[in-house]
Amino acid sequence: AACADYLSMQIQAGADAIQVFESWAAACPAEHWKSAVHTPLVTLGKAIKLKHSATPIILFPRGATPHQLLALRDTHTSSFNALSLSTEVDLGWASQTLQPHLTLQGNIDPTVFTENTPTSLDSALNHALSLCAPHPGYIVNLGHGFTPDTNISLVQRAVDTIKSYQQPE
Repeated sequence: AACADYLSMQIQAGADAIQVFESWAAACPAEHWKSAVHTPLVTLGKAIKLKHSATPIILFPRGATPHQLLALRDTHTSSFNALSLSTEVDLGWASQTLQPHLTLQGNIDPTVFTENTPTSLDSALNHALSLCAPHPGYIVNLGHGFTPDTNISLVQRAVDTIKSYQQPE
């Protein structure tokens, strides 16, 4: 209840969307996934949706397996709008299996922003955009946060690339 109240206050204060991070999802033993991760996330989402039905809710179950992501997909309609994906999720699979049902966010490896040349970044962005942009509902984002050694010029390059992206005809 405290998390739902807090997030509700964030929305009342002007948040256009909220993201719920479950950073320990990967550490949860499979036999406890439903009771310790899935049910609490869905319950939290439903509580927020009751008060703020128009506010998008993004879940980030870091390290969730494909099976676990499918289970979340199958219960998303009354509790959340999008899944944020960590880097280990196969983006091709996610685009084909999850994206037709809900919005996807993330999956770009933050280490591509630490290099001196843009080669890996360009490749990662082209890969993500070519798989996900043709379908409705993709938010370009990292599979986890920036690191202290992030090359800021590559962040600007990513923003420019995303803004100018055109789907091939």
